[in-house]
Amino acid sequence: MRSVIVVFASVAVLSMATCAAYAAGPTQAELSSAINDGANWLYVDHDYHGQRYSPLDQITAKNVGDIAPTCSYNFPEKMPGQTAPIVYDGFLYATTAHYTVALDGASCKVLWQSEWKPRDHETFVTDGAGDRRRKPNRHGVRAETVTPEGADRGSL
Repeated sequence: MRSVIVVFASVAVLSMATCAAYAAGPTQAELSSAINDGANWLYVDHDYHGQRYSPLDQITAKNVGDIAPTCSYNFPEKMPGQTAPIVYDGFLYATTAHYTVALDGASCKVLWQSEWKPRDHETFVTDGAGDRRRKPNRHGVRAETVTPEGADRGSL
């Protein structure tokens, strides 16, 4: 009985240590030098300078027509995505208003998914015509209370 408890405790400690390593995220040095990072996409705009550029050179004018989707994920709710996906250390993170998901960048396997449930009614920013994406209308952005019915199905 005692050996079973020790083994269970050892597995629990190793699992927590592994999760803590993944939960740590990028260091400040990695964030500061993201402009030179071709392996990660740490911000919506790639880096602090907002370059939206990656130094990768595998895609060229000659082969761009051959690009095909290799990974697809549908969020459980009918909502447009809220941010551009973030990529760090081979993992892709994406969000909607209520969900956050982590995918393995190589296999597209869902590593974890988290759902946020509001306590009360939600206020969404719309363009005045019911479009829930956050873009201004001709009079500026305004907030309205809406429900998710009828929204586009969120997907990557």
